Amino acid sequence: MHHQKLATLFGFIAGIAQAAPSSAAAATTGYSSECSDITLNTSWLVANCPNDAGTSISSGVYLPSHVTNTEGKLEWKTDGAYEESCSNCFLLDSGATLQCYCEGTYTYDSGNTTLNLEEYIVNYNGHLLSSLEGTPTVPNDASLAVPSDVVLSLTVYDGDNACPSTPGGTLSFAGPETCWDLILAVDPIVWTELEATSNEGWSVSVYNESTCTGTPLVTFDQTRVNECITVGQNGGAYLSLTPLWNYD
Repeated sequence: MHHQKLATLFGFIAGIAQAAPSSAAAATTGYSSECSDITLNTSWLVANCPNDAGTSISSGVYLPSHVTNTEGKLEWKTDGAYEESCSNCFLLDSGATLQCYCEGTYTYDSGNTTLNLEEYIVNYNGHLLSSLEGTPTVPNDASLAVPSDVVLSLTVYDGDNACPSTPGGTLSFAGPETCWDLILAVDPIVWTELEATSNEGWSVSVYNESTCTGTPLVTFDQTRVNECITVGQNGGAYLSLTPLWNYD
């Protein structure tokens, strides 16, 4: 997946594995009747759901990874990125239904639209997971609950700017990214230093390879907030962003 989830850059441009899976056994009833504290948090469907032992687990599904907007209608699609053309979203039916105002090519295509989230999102042993691409495997339980503020904010610096003064801009993300970059003209911007100003549960890795494979130049998490972090000797252009809570 390599599309922009929620990113803004000010200054340069206007506008922005969880291991040892187990087999999943889907619940027979919808998550809206099983789970509690169901909310929509910046495009995340978040809930506390009971596992097979009855213990409540916090988890979230990043809906833009599974839902799209097709001519003003919410539909299921992997990497659908509905949030890029929909607004005023909220949950109905005790959290089972998503309603948004979505834009179409023409004005008469735009309007309010709904999607039954329980069609493909299920409580699997305490984890909200999508079955859009088949029955998922349940990851090990993460130690972090889904935070109230899911947005990751990074102050970024390039070769002409030094942390903590004269930042090159600010990047904000609400969803996971496999390998993200910001290209101006032809080449991606190279970041020499980063400072997380808001991070309640993200792992950030920086690479100088466009595939974001191999050993990262630097990796940091929510324990290093408001700290200037040097990105290797010459900087890196590609960011891999992974939530540390239970997510899909």
